[in-house]
Amino acid sequence: MVEKQLLPRFNFDVMTQLAVGKYWSQATPEQKASLVKEFRTLLVRSYSNMLFSNINKLYSHRNEKASVDSHSMTPNGDAIVEMEFDSETSEPVLLVLRMRRDRDDWKVIDVSFSGISLIVNYRASFTREISRSGIDGMITSLINKNRENKELK
Repeated sequence: MVEKQLLPRFNFDVMTQLAVGKYWSQATPEQKASLVKEFRTLLVRSYSNMLFSNINKLYSHRNEKASVDSHSMTPNGDAIVEMEFDSETSEPVLLVLRMRRDRDDWKVIDVSFSGISLIVNYRASFTREISRSGIDGMITSLINKNRENKELK
């Protein structure tokens, strides 16, 4: 279900480009393809872990109405959609989607949960890793993280 319904709604190419930042233009087409492939795998696990770690908060709102509080456009044409899950018994849960038009559809290019952007967090760590060991080192690091995550299951 995740592969068919959820993942097609994400633009992993743009997400990777945003996370790699200024180094993206230095990567070869082969490196870009490897970065996208490995980052996609890592993001799927990160988003899954984020959602599962917060599932109790979201589940506690199952009888509450989730509403889109606002949507706005950024200067580059991205849409920001904020969804707040209100409850009488706990703090509101805020989920923010940054979306970009991709042909005839909108695709998610970042997710912030409780004020934490996954892309911004990854950009900081990617910048450190690429500065230290280059783009190939970043790819190797992603491969190793994905291998470790797979072995933990």
